[in-house]
Amino acid sequence: MEPENPDLFYLEKCAICEKPGSKACGSCELEYYCSKDHQRKDWHRHKLNCCKYELRKHEHHGLCMIATKLIPIGEVVATESPLATFKALRSTPKDLERIFTLCGADAYSCPSCEVGKIFNHAYHQCSKCGVPLCQPQCEKSGLHAKLECAVLQKIGVRVSADSSVQDTLTDLSVLRVFLKEEMKGSAISFESRKWSPLLKIIYAEKLSNNNDMDEDDYDKFTLSEDIVASLDAVEHLSLSIKVTGSKELVILLHCALMAYGTTFPYVDSSKTKFLFTKNHRLSHSCVPNSEMWMENVDGHMNKLIIKAVRTIQPGERITIDRAGQYRALPTLLRREKLLQDLGIDCRCRRCKDPTELGTFISAVRCEENLTQKACAGHYVPLNPLNDKTKWKCTIKSCTSFKTSQDIHNLIKNLEDELPAVVNGRADEVLKQLKAFNDYYAGDVISSTHYLMHISRSRGRQVVKYFLGSSEKLLLCVLNSYPRAYEYCGMLLNSAESLWLFIDKICPPFSEARGYLLKEKSAAKLAIILYDYLVLHKIKVDVLIDRVQKVRQTLKDAAKCVSIFTHSPVKSLREEINFIDSVIAKILKNCTCPDTSDKTSTDETERNLKCVFTMWKSKSKEIGLASYYMEPISKPICVQKLRSVITSCV
Repeated sequence: MEPENPDLFYLEKCAICEKPGSKACGSCELEYYCSKDHQRKDWHRHKLNCCKYELRKHEHHGLCMIATKLIPIGEVVATESPLATFKALRSTPKDLERIFTLCGADAYSCPSCEVGKIFNHAYHQCSKCGVPLCQPQCEKSGLHAKLECAVLQKIGVRVSADSSVQDTLTDLSVLRVFLKEEMKGSAISFESRKWSPLLKIIYAEKLSNNNDMDEDDYDKFTLSEDIVASLDAVEHLSLSIKVTGSKELVILLHCALMAYGTTFPYVDSSKTKFLFTKNHRLSHSCVPNSEMWMENVDGHMNKLIIKAVRTIQPGERITIDRAGQYRALPTLLRREKLLQDLGIDCRCRRCKDPTELGTFISAVRCEENLTQKACAGHYVPLNPLNDKTKWKCTIKSCTSFKTSQDIHNLIKNLEDELPAVVNGRADEVLKQLKAFNDYYAGDVISSTHYLMHISRSRGRQVVKYFLGSSEKLLLCVLNSYPRAYEYCGMLLNSAESLWLFIDKICPPFSEARGYLLKEKSAAKLAIILYDYLVLHKIKVDVLIDRVQKVRQTLKDAAKCVSIFTHSPVKSLREEINFIDSVIAKILKNCTCPDTSDKTSTDETERNLKCVFTMWKSKSKEIGLASYYMEPISKPICVQKLRSVITSCV
């Protein structure tokens, strides 16, 4: 039977004949074959690259992936197709849904159409099996009709009207994984080559008191009645248990979905969860050597890719950064969040370094006077892993100390002050943020302190609200819209300040590097052209030199994201390539200037002014000014802006 969602499946090519191959190497899953015969023929070549890692127990990180050979930067470490896909329960509340949420009524996606919403006390109950749906039409169409409805009718099971919507949908998520496997002619069992490794992991980690047992230490699983009762499986997973007839399998799969279900923000708005095993064997590090994403091949997203973003030495743990939005926080707060949300007690080299790899994002300016001069040092923690540690000045000759409570009180006061200046009109907000930065940066806290990053990031949000994409930024600045040039300068200054942090924390290949370099390039290009065409501050030779440097920065940005293949990076790469093409055409309009040849200089100036005039005319035709002044009510298509720019150069 064909997969229910063909967008989640595609065939790889056989490494020998390049025909569609569905048989993956059982050890690494990096190579595919059309037959066992071709797999045997390729083994002599493939064995050199097969299995770049092994699972090994680590004192602080448990069972994790350890490199067995040198893995060069940019090389694929491992790949994995999802064992299963399922939908997240909660729905992001909007408009009217927010009213329900404020009243304590959680919003869920309809399990049939996945578009409509259902609430705890507002849904349609299927007349045949009792499953909560958003409307009567969903009984006869959508996933519900294809999957569980007929099965529940066949065994005579009906969902009670008193059942919790959340419990029912959780139960359905588990049941559907079982049913989808049956539709593929497979089954979830302890004997299954596909499912057995995951079931063993879950049993050892979640349901066994013996966490040190190896996968080969047991052949079958026995869940005690105490474990079953503690999980309320009979009550909350009753549909799955009645259909499958196995409490053990249902409980193990439920634990697997909850523990190992992974979302990616660029896949189906994070509604789809993917069940993998390898990504949870990747250790966390705030300075990772690998990155993972969902592969996007011809519109299909069904493969996890793990790639090295630094050179990985044999015996080194293979790590990714799980900190996410907490990445820019200082060690104390970042470790607290990691421990609280993910149970990770991080002790990586960044966490152990008092200066956080030279970023000083938690450093406070020393108050001492040395030989009648203010000390140039900063207070940093003696032991960053201890939240009660003393803070000492970085200048060796300075003996000044601060207690952790002293530092906490100072930062708490600044944190309380910062939110008070981020509400109001854009100009007023930017003015107050600048005053905050000017007063505290360097004199009270380090200029790269995380509170400075928060303040600058808030300013960037305000500015980007008006300037938007690189294309819009360029046209708005060159059209001399109110404060556009000033906003562009703020954006550039903010990006350059953030770069001091990104450059030391992020690996050579990273999205953050590529995105920030692209942003700096776009802002610099707009300022350079404005300085030449409007302010007449620079000459042609300076213009060409600066534009060529911007182009080099763009090349660096492209290199930073060259190893990534997922959709957000593809969009970023398109933007980088577009800006580069614009620069190439601008340089083409610049005749090679000879400073002693006035004719050459005049011709270049005429060419650029002609382009400049056409840009202004085309911008007026599409009403760009209104898109600048009212960016929310009048969003503008990037393709429209690109057509304006390319039609004039």
